[in-house]
Amino acid sequence: MYIPFQIPLPNDIPSSMSLGTGTIYYNVNAKIKRKSNFWKCQGSKKMIKCNCNISRYSLMPMTDPIKWVEWDDQKAWKRGLGYDVFMYYSTFGPENPIIVKFAIKFYKHDLIIKEVFVGLKEYHVFRASENVKLISEYVEERRVSGDQFPNILDAHNEW
Repeated sequence: MYIPFQIPLPNDIPSSMSLGTGTIYYNVNAKIKRKSNFWKCQGSKKMIKCNCNISRYSLMPMTDPIKWVEWDDQKAWKRGLGYDVFMYYSTFGPENPIIVKFAIKFYKHDLIIKEVFVGLKEYHVFRASENVKLISEYVEERRVSGDQFPNILDAHNEW
């Protein structure tokens, strides 16, 4: 089953840009948190990042869809969890919210998901001579905790 996330863009968000003394750019971050397994050296989260453009004042080009998939491969089997994360575009504007479709497939029935997270992170980089200052924060975020997930998997161990 797909979990849809929709992130509306705030009205005061600046456009992506790069000038001689600074840069403003954005990432869409998706994160799956689970219980870590110390004995198998498995961490507690899987992070996916994608650079995206925010265009406030010009027509947006129709960009190709973005897809991150580790669904039915060696990494997914070892992790006990497959994922398929999809976005229709990589450029967004005022009337175009960020829509992320998130699918998860369990390979281990006892795997416990703590949280699924999708957020839009804004970065400001300022340069003056040899100095560089980076400021970053999440502009918008959406979370689904593990106890909100359905308890019943379908015949393909998907939900």
